Amino acid sequence: MFENRLKKMLEEGKVPIGISISQIVSDHLGMLLSSAGFDFVLIDTEHSCFTTETVSNLASQSLGCNLTPLVRIPDDDLRSISQCLDSGLQGIMIPMAETVDQVKRVVERIKYAPIGKRGISLPNPNTRFNKYPFNDVIETSNNQTMLILQIETEKAVNNMNQLALIEGVDMLEIGPWDLSFSLGIPGQLDHPKFLKAVEKMIEICRKNNRWSSIYTDSLDVAKRYIKMGINALYYSSDVSLLTSKLAQDLSILKKL
Repeated sequence: MFENRLKKMLEEGKVPIGISISQIVSDHLGMLLSSAGFDFVLIDTEHSCFTTETVSNLASQSLGCNLTPLVRIPDDDLRSISQCLDSGLQGIMIPMAETVDQVKRVVERIKYAPIGKRGISLPNPNTRFNKYPFNDVIETSNNQTMLILQIETEKAVNNMNQLALIEGVDMLEIGPWDLSFSLGIPGQLDHPKFLKAVEKMIEICRKNNRWSSIYTDSLDVAKRYIKMGINALYYSSDVSLLTSKLAQDLSILKKL
């Protein structure tokens, strides 16, 4: 069975670096990102038109290139979660996570019994379509499948401590843009109010044996977060990296 490289790195005290994918699809994308040095990928279906088949193909690529594939789904829909996990995804990110009841419903859907109520369909991509002992598959899947809660509202910030205590939650992740709007400081990611929320998340995760993560497309901001003690970093996205690099180089070339 595939090992969750992201989780292993976190357990070793390393800071894994991932990238968000929402637009660009290629048969070689996983190989390209692995070659560049990324540790995990977040396949974003909240803000993309990706089909289930696209997500499955990206997950298979990632697993074959030693990248941990995660997916951000639009909501906690049972069908979406089941299809993603059975396609080989090793982690589910839930956007706009706010309440204990909401998160407990998600835990039930991504974990097999006795932790949850996930439906069983074996073998699947996570088992490389091999027939491992049934109990081993259940135990390993429950251990390797991660649940990431995206903190994007002031209500979620206020509830972070309760959310982090829920069995089955592995990581809290601040969605910077939505949270800044909810806090009344749209786009001001250097505002003390926003940074205080980041510090609070890091501290709560540390206290409750959970991991913390955040997104940025700025190297300077990434350094700040790492110094603050963030455990994992989503660095930029397929679109942001491509357009920023092209714009930078073309501006130089056109001046010539």
